[in-house]
Amino acid sequence: MPRHRSPATPPRLTSRRLAEQLGLAQSTVSMALRDHPAINVETRRRVQERARGLGYMPDGIARAMRTGASRVLGFIAPKLGMSYFAEILEGVESGARERGYRCLIGQSQSNVARMADEVALLRSQRVDGLVLIPVNSEEGLELYADLTGKGLRFVVVDVPLAGFETEFVGPDNRGAGRLATQYLLGLGHRRIAWLRGYPRAANARLREQGYREALAKHRIRVDETLLAGDNFGVAAGEAAVEGLLRRNVRFTAIAASTDLQACGAIRVLHRDGFAVPGDVSVVGCSNLDFSALHTPAITSVDQKPGEVGRLAARRLIERIEGRASAPGSALVAPELVVRDSTARRAKRGPTEPRRSAGP
Repeated sequence: MPRHRSPATPPRLTSRRLAEQLGLAQSTVSMALRDHPAINVETRRRVQERARGLGYMPDGIARAMRTGASRVLGFIAPKLGMSYFAEILEGVESGARERGYRCLIGQSQSNVARMADEVALLRSQRVDGLVLIPVNSEEGLELYADLTGKGLRFVVVDVPLAGFETEFVGPDNRGAGRLATQYLLGLGHRRIAWLRGYPRAANARLREQGYREALAKHRIRVDETLLAGDNFGVAAGEAAVEGLLRRNVRFTAIAASTDLQACGAIRVLHRDGFAVPGDVSVVGCSNLDFSALHTPAITSVDQKPGEVGRLAARRLIERIEGRASAPGSALVAPELVVRDSTARRAKRGPTEPRRSAGP
C-alpha cells in the first residue's frame, strides 16, 4: 500500500525574502509593513498588498528580543464599553499608527488590582510603553512607582495622579466647567445649579472649580444650596434635581458634570412639569453620542477624547524614542456644542418649583 507523505511545509516568509521579491531594501519593507509615514503611500500599499497575498506574518516577539523594541503600545481603561473611553482608545490607536506603532488593550474595571494584572500581562507582551487611565487620582500610586522604577515608559490620561510626577494628557476639566457656566451666564441666567460628580474624582472637583471661577468672574457669590449630587450617572442626575426641588431651591439653569447627569435632570424636570429649555436650561459635559439624539438634544461641552488619546500616543512615543525631556502635562481645550436644551432666561424671575399636587 503506497504511503502518503504530508506535503512539505514551505519555508517561512521573512521580511528579507519579501524585500528580495519586491526589489526593495529590507529596511524599506520593514517600515512599510509598520505603515511608517517615512515611506511614501504607494510603496506602503504595494508592500502590504504583496505581504497579504503571500500570507506574511511578522514575528513581533522575535523582533522585540532582537531590537529591544516591539513598536507596540499598551492601553488600559476602566471600561471600554463606555463611549468616552472608547473614543480615547480610537485616538490612541490613530496616534500610534501615525508613527508606525500598534496597540494592545486591557480593562481595569475600575479596580487597582485588576489594573496591576493588566499591566503585568501587557509587559509580558513586550510593549514599549503604556497609556493608562487610572482608577482615580489617589489609588495605585505604588503601581506607577514600580513602573517608573523598572524603566517602563507610560503616560497617564484623563485623571492626573495626586502627588506623582509623570507625563499627563487630559481634557481641561476646569475649563469645561467654566465654559458651561459662562455660556449660561451669557444667556442671562444667574441662579445656576451645579450637579457634582464623585467627591473623590479629580475631574469632578476640577469641573466644579471652573463653575465657581465663572461665577466669581461675574461677581456672583456661590450659593451652596445650588450644588447637588455625588455621582456621574443618570440616576444621580435625577436624585440631585429631585433634592433641589424638594428643598425649594430656585434656579433657571443647570450645569451638569456629565451628559448622563443632564439626561437624568431633564427627565425629572419634564416629569414635574418644567419645560426645557423654556423654564430651565440644561448643559451637560462630555458630548456623548446620545446627547444629539436626546429630546431635547443636549447642549454639551465636548472634551475631545479622541484628541486626548491621539496626543497621549504621540507624547508616549516621543518618550520611547528619546525625544522628550522631563515629564510634563498637556490639556486639550474644550468646545461648547450648542443644541436645544438651552435658551435665554425668561424675563420672569427664577422658576418656582411646581411639583404635581398630591392627594
